[in-house]
Formats: sequence, C-alpha cells, structure tokens
Amino acid sequence: MINFSPLRTKRLNVKMKELTIGDTINLCKMPINLHEASTAEMLDKIVDKAAKKQSFVMADCRLWTVQERAMTIAHYIAQISPEPDFSIGDGKLSDYLMMDKIEVDSVKVGKLKGDNDIWMLHPLLGCHAEAIERLVNSQQIYNDRAGWWLGAMAAMLYREKEERDDEANDAQIEAEILKRAKTINAFPESSFMELLELFLRGIDQQNHFFKLVFLNDGIAFLPAGSGKEVQALPPARFLVSAAISEGAWRLFGPVEKESGGTTSLLQPTA
Repeated sequence: MINFSPLRTKRLNVKMKELTIGDTINLCKMPINLHEASTAEMLDKIVDKAAKKQSFVMADCRLWTVQERAMTIAHYIAQISPEPDFSIGDGKLSDYLMMDKIEVDSVKVGKLKGDNDIWMLHPLLGCHAEAIERLVNSQQIYNDRAGWWLGAMAAMLYREKEERDDEANDAQIEAEILKRAKTINAFPESSFMELLELFLRGIDQQNHFFKLVFLNDGIAFLPAGSGKEVQALPPARFLVSAAISEGAWRLFGPVEKESGGTTSLLQPTA
C-alpha cells in the first residue's frame, strides 16, 4: 500500500488513497475517449471519502476546476512514479506546471463593440467539462474542436448581470450549456471572433496550475516553462491510464495502451 501525501491549496485539502484492483479494472473498462468521465471516476476513487467529511474548502470534485482535477491526478501519478517530476513524452511535469499561478478567479474580459454588457469569464469546472464531453460525443454540438470551443465558451462566458448555477444537477448543466452554445453558434462571424478574442484573453488571465487549451478530442494543457525546447513541447493531459501500472493495464486494459487521442497529444508515463 502506498501512503500518499495530501494535496493542499486554498480551495482543496485532498487526502488520497491508492486505487484498489477493482477500481483499476473498472477504470480500464471505461471508453478511452471519455477523458473527463474517466477523470471524474478516478477522483471519486482516489479521494478519501472519510476525509471528505472533514471541513474541506471544496469537497465536491464536480466543482473543482479542470486544472485542479488535472493537478490532483498529476499529484497521484507523481507519487507512484520513480521520479516525482515524471516524464511526459519528451518533457516532464515541471515543464507544464505553473506553481506561481494557483489562484482560481472569475475575470472581466470586456465588451463587444456596440454592446454595453460586460462579459465575465468563469473557471471551467469539472461538471461543465463532463457535460461538454457528453454533448460532443452525442453530436448535439460539433464533435471536434469546434464543439469544445463552443461548449467551453457557453459554460464560461456570462454577461456580468447573468447568474450561473454551478451547483445545478448534471442534466440542468448540460441543457444550459447546449442552449448557450446554440446561441453563440448563431452569432454573426465578426461578433463571434470578437467574443473569442475576449475568451482567449480571459483564459490566459485565468490559467492556474496548467495552461488550458482545447483540442479535437477535448481538454489538454500547454507547456508553461520558458525556453524554446519547452515551448516546442506538444499539449499534454494527465490520463487515467498513466495512474495505472503497466502490468495491470496489460491485464485489464485495451489491447494497446491509449496514446492520448492524437499524435500531438502525450500522456505521462508512470
């Protein structure tokens, strides 16, 4: 049994436990394209439920940001790997991690031309990412990067006077994102590109732990370190398969270990 050090931030106080073999088998059987659903399932298994009952700042994993979820998975992988600064393709964890930016905030991103409404960018939470993944895979929105962009913009961009219910149930969140994505999809191209510019500016201001990016198959993270070699590294994500031993994956996983979904996307090697 592995004893894990806790992960503590201003919003999280996570005590972890090792996956059981039953947990591992169930994770191995999940479709490899469901990155967000698999992440949620793994978090449910590795976060100590007894510790959840204590006075945590944010105990519900659905309400963690996608960066906080990635940080938790990375923290787990770091403690089962030979080196805490584990390899991610040709890079390593420290090439992607931004420990100088760990605050989670909503930010004002500005106005569209001819519009007096101020737009706010809220953090992308786990419940939103899972809802977008379901909408993309069911083809209710585009099943590529366009769907992820629209879904994320719908989940994160709100006018200052609009209310957002992050604690709604999954069906309500999914319906709200779909409705807002359809609204954004009907924007004139010039207005959409202007809103996209505000969105990207806000993402850059809001990044914490990792630099968020959207690819054809979902959420990933850009290298954050300086230097040409680091900046040339491809996007990465912290896949559940990287938290499972090679031996267990060979026994219970797909015939071939997932590569991350695209040739440009790398997974950590435990």
